[in-house]
Amino acid sequence: MTAQLFDRGVLFPNRLPEFLRVQPAEMDADLVRWFWGSEWSFAGDSMSEQVVVPFSTCNLVIGPDGASVTGPTTQASRRELRGTGWVMAAMLQPAAAFALVRSPADFRNQAVPVSADDLVAAVASACAEEDIFSVRFGNVRSVVSTWLHNQIPEIGEAGRSANRLVATVDARDDLNTVSDVASAAGLSLRTAQRVAREYVGVSLGGMIRRRRAQVAFQSIREQPELPIAQVAAGVGYSDQAHLAGETRRLLGSTTTSYRKSSIEGKNP
Repeated sequence: MTAQLFDRGVLFPNRLPEFLRVQPAEMDADLVRWFWGSEWSFAGDSMSEQVVVPFSTCNLVIGPDGASVTGPTTQASRRELRGTGWVMAAMLQPAAAFALVRSPADFRNQAVPVSADDLVAAVASACAEEDIFSVRFGNVRSVVSTWLHNQIPEIGEAGRSANRLVATVDARDDLNTVSDVASAAGLSLRTAQRVAREYVGVSLGGMIRRRRAQVAFQSIREQPELPIAQVAAGVGYSDQAHLAGETRRLLGSTTTSYRKSSIEGKNP
């Protein structure tokens, strides 16, 4: 199922520089949802703005300047890529994020520096050893996996419940109420809501709204002939106005503007 989620979140895939996302090995599945990495090189004033509606989970991000855990977000994230650079990362399972930062909710829309000079040095070394990006990326995955297992030897039952809850939200597009998601994840509603707050850092309802928006934006982008009202109904919005409101809140633009800009490759 993880690979099917790869098309969500990135609002302008045609702008991506060198970019890879890979599912974790079975031994990493309790800690990592997937690994991802990117590198870029733009001459002069050239740049690429990346706009993402992130998943409701944290990321461990490693770059030349250090490592950090990025907390859950309440809006789309925007980053201008200029010059030459790289980033390697792991989208963390809630259990791993909780183990590293303890309270993801305290770090919404923030990046928390991680004291991991050994990790940064090992990743930088792995990046320098090979000419082919996919090979470098594979080496980095091994480095990050080893570091995470050393930091987090055990996640516990509550952590597994949190992982299962997030997987259920993202995999089951047909579930649009907190009670239905909790039931499908094998949790009581009260437990599911507590786990979402403590391990994910956003409410269970917020997780559902984020997934619904991601799926809607993907449909708007990939099916330009589909009426917006039909997109809204298909992903569980009560009407088109609710999708329009969520688009304004996340992107600061309209659904029509996003559809047009996704075709033209320009900002909405």
